[in-house]
Amino acid sequence: MPELEQTGARLLLFFHILGIAFWIGLLGPLRSLSLRPQYLHRAALLGHRFGQAALAIVPALVLAGLLMAWFLLGDLWALVTTGYGQTLLIKLLLVGVILILAAVNKLRFVPALRAGDEKAARHLARSIAIETALILAVLAATATLTSVVTLPN
Repeated sequence: MPELEQTGARLLLFFHILGIAFWIGLLGPLRSLSLRPQYLHRAALLGHRFGQAALAIVPALVLAGLLMAWFLLGDLWALVTTGYGQTLLIKLLLVGVILILAAVNKLRFVPALRAGDEKAARHLARSIAIETALILAVLAATATLTSVVTLPN
């Protein structure tokens, strides 16, 4: 890979990891606030702000991830014909489920929480717990991609 492409790939990876760190870093406090009735208004505010930030962060994460996958795989066929590609597909499926949960949180639970629905807080906390478990699975897939399976080319 030429030096300019390597620099671009490193920048993509840096911003990808930065966005993921932001996401993961907010989940714990948001869940914790959601479980405490006296802090539900703070949970609603944090969830709302997180949702606003996610409107910019999520597309950037997805784009960076797809570009890195393209750099590493070279073509779509490698996605289904190599161990690396298949592991990446599993990771992508998990990320897809996480994005669905995040959308439900943003569009349903956080607005209900902002309207004062205490039941929404429990649903949000449960959803975040599931999202966290899925993120751990994504991190395990990422660890497998970087240490166990080999690149196709």
